[in-house]
Amino acid sequence: MARLFLVRHGEPLDDWGGGADPGLSRFGRNQVDHSAQRLVEFGPLKIVSSPAKRAQESADPAAKLQRQKVILEPRIGEVQPPAGVSDARAWMLENFSSSSTKTWGDVDQRMRTYRDNVLAAVRGIEADTAMFTHYVAINIIVGAALRVDDIAVCRPDFASITELKVEKGDLRMVFYTDPLGEGRRG
Repeated sequence: MARLFLVRHGEPLDDWGGGADPGLSRFGRNQVDHSAQRLVEFGPLKIVSSPAKRAQESADPAAKLQRQKVILEPRIGEVQPPAGVSDARAWMLENFSSSSTKTWGDVDQRMRTYRDNVLAAVRGIEADTAMFTHYVAINIIVGAALRVDDIAVCRPDFASITELKVEKGDLRMVFYTDPLGEGRRG
């Protein structure tokens, strides 16, 4: 059995959809420093990150404290809107907000493939791991652990930590912690 610590990236400089690939705000850097310190208590962890700049910047303090290199995992990257969507933020809110009543059966095959790829990335984990990722990916993973088909099952804030167990591809919830303070919502 492996422990999986899902860490949502820290507060970005720009809201999702507002910039090509924003890094962290000053407050976001403080959040991830706090998360990195919290992760130390769980022993040595493999550090895995989405390729997004804000996720990599979130993973860096933990990697330094754990004396690990950050391993990039594209399958846990940010969800991408379909071609032709001009307002990515509006699309994100329409499809993935915490008030959404949509299920994975309501979305197109491209989105179900994204979900399947995220789950394949976590189900293959065999060592205790801290995974720095995004709101939608965390919802996918928590939804699978809770065995629900809803798209939105939780509201992970910036730099929050959610612990799961991974055993032979099976996911089980352990705990969720609040992040350091309140930043911009996004």
